[in-house]
Amino acid sequence: MRRESPQRALERYERRMRRLVARGLRIEVQDLVRTRRRFDAFRARALAVLPDRYAMNRAFIAGVVNSVENELRALESDLGVIVRDGMKGQAAIAEAMADDYANTFLPFGRQPPVIAAASPQLIDLAADFSADLIGLRTGGLASQVLAEVNRVVRLSALGAGPGAFNAAAEINAALGGAKRWSYRAERIYRMETLRIHSMLTDQSVKALDAIVRTNKLWRWSGIERAEHRAIDGQTVGAHERFTVPLREGGSTEMDYPRQPGAPASATLGCGCYLVPKPANESALRRVA
Repeated sequence: MRRESPQRALERYERRMRRLVARGLRIEVQDLVRTRRRFDAFRARALAVLPDRYAMNRAFIAGVVNSVENELRALESDLGVIVRDGMKGQAAIAEAMADDYANTFLPFGRQPPVIAAASPQLIDLAADFSADLIGLRTGGLASQVLAEVNRVVRLSALGAGPGAFNAAAEINAALGGAKRWSYRAERIYRMETLRIHSMLTDQSVKALDAIVRTNKLWRWSGIERAEHRAIDGQTVGAHERFTVPLREGGSTEMDYPRQPGAPASATLGCGCYLVPKPANESALRRVA
């Protein structure tokens, strides 16, 4: 059987990479829909337990806050499952990219490197960190929601009376009006799940580079961070860094999207992907 030309092989590989990025984005969209629906359910149940503001007293307030806390505990658990599922999905995308690259470009007879970071232990550590960001007991998102609800419920009791503090509207806002809490949860999801993909891909590129020259390519997803459009397709060596523009002007150097320690203005909301790419013609000898 005649082998295809290096250029054809490269084109086929790039098409597969685009499909894998699209699959990763579909995973993200599906999980974000789950997140929004779960927040909506929490909000509806929490509002249902609120007492009439004219009847509020200490006991009522304590009961309301306790009921909301129970709902938040369930929400925290469900969001943790969504984030963990997202991490596993993005890890699978990163591994598929590395495998596809190895099968296409590594010399015949060479086994692809084992990427140690692609392990359940990494997912566990990352999920634990995300749980802290979401958590009710760790100063995370859920605890902030509870504090806001507690504040607003008490204000509504103090403002009881005709034409006074609009308890229903304020409590509704505290529970997620304008989607502000679910929006923050989505940012946590995007940062932590896609960071797994970037970390694994960066490590796989370095491991592959030890066998055949391999670069890494920055692919803009179109999710927030519009300034990252300018570096869509930027390619650097396996051990080099990208020059990433900042919204406020200037730039920063990063190994991969959402790298820990990078400025928040370069990472928050970022949905970009990292993709392995052959460094030069010598990397295409496998298919020649």
